[in-house]
Amino acid sequence: MKKLFILYFFSVLLCLSAHSSNAVEELTVTTFQDLKTALENSKGSNVKLGASIKVPSNYGSEIAIEIRSGEHFLNLNGYNIEYFYTNNAREYDGVPIFADSNLTINGEGTITGGYVALQASNHGLITLNGGNYVAKAASGIRVQGPMIINKGTFSGRFGQIWLEGGMVVDNA
Repeated sequence: MKKLFILYFFSVLLCLSAHSSNAVEELTVTTFQDLKTALENSKGSNVKLGASIKVPSNYGSEIAIEIRSGEHFLNLNGYNIEYFYTNNAREYDGVPIFADSNLTINGEGTITGGYVALQASNHGLITLNGGNYVAKAASGIRVQGPMIINKGTFSGRFGQIWLEGGMVVDNA
């Protein structure tokens, strides 16, 4: 009974998040800085990729984009986001997107990371409606909170999904 309630709860959240995407005007981005600025906006965003984005390997941070608050929508639109580098131990490292708030990813495209492609904390709901998530070192995605997977593929050196105290509803 408890599992059914949790599934119902996340289904309602999914429906609500799909309707609220119209609240913020869609912005098409083609550069890393524009993508970072849009997704790190505390008021939320509705972002569509207009080109593949490769974060420079000398960016100098473990995490390229940190989503800390707001309701965010990212349409990969057939393009890719890539961020990885080799650290001092000569291992792949770097996380393209860290989500600590609500994030919905739609469309086809690939997010490639060194450590993981997408890391989700225990704050907010992550909904994946498409995309390929590839990690060169660890797992495709690291989940520490609630996540709904409706569509998508995941791959990494140590597996597809690293479930670390989170909960995944896999509808795919």
